[in-house]
Amino acid sequence: TLSRKYAVRFTDAVTSLSFSAGGTYLMAGTASVEGAYFIRADDGTILRDKIHDPTGVISYMFTSSTEKTVYMYSPAGSIAYYSMQTGKLKTKFSAEPGLVQVTGFAEDMFIAGIRDNTLYIMSALSGKTLASYNVSNAVILSSHADEHLWYFDTSSTGYVLNKIENFGGKTVSLKPSAVMSYKKIAGEAVYSGSMQGENILLGTQKGALYRISNTPSDSGTDSAMSLVPLTENIYDRILDQASSVTDF
Repeated sequence: TLSRKYAVRFTDAVTSLSFSAGGTYLMAGTASVEGAYFIRADDGTILRDKIHDPTGVISYMFTSSTEKTVYMYSPAGSIAYYSMQTGKLKTKFSAEPGLVQVTGFAEDMFIAGIRDNTLYIMSALSGKTLASYNVSNAVILSSHADEHLWYFDTSSTGYVLNKIENFGGKTVSLKPSAVMSYKKIAGEAVYSGSMQGENILLGTQKGALYRISNTPSDSGTDSAMSLVPLTENIYDRILDQASSVTDF
């Protein structure tokens, strides 16, 4: 019906947002002592009994495929597993603190995040840091469904699409592979990105959208390609709009 189903309002900033593996719950991390909220996706009901103890600030959450266990990364420096059936803490590990752009990958066997221009990859089963890489204004593209970790990095001359390989859910490559290079966008900075299959969507700080592929071109990284925007910025600032039959 294209109508709003419900709205859930928070007094504290939302620091993470994800659906559970089966889509039963919408899970929100907040910048509060309460931390994690579980919302029934169908009707917006906040379920107060899913986790008994306050979790603190949470910046990544995901569940097992059965939705019986949820694990969370806290920027305070921990990974915690909770039972969704009893609401109790199952186990907790120390982890790299203060990471941003946090995501799981390889079916959530690994957790990746960035701090101070360093990209860290940790084991989701122990919290141990497996590898770290120097990056420059990098944007992580992968999600829990991706087998490998992909990220878009800034070099001195442009941008580079990089891949870090996962080996059997146990280790990762110690050096990223440069897949493709791109020319810099004049006056713009790549600010966000996401990946679906071979397609990567990039967003810039000024709001332009770019689509690229993670499949190497014939030229590889030897020659930098140009990023072509999906939409051209052909208007000055728009202050108002009105409908005209089926157009605006």
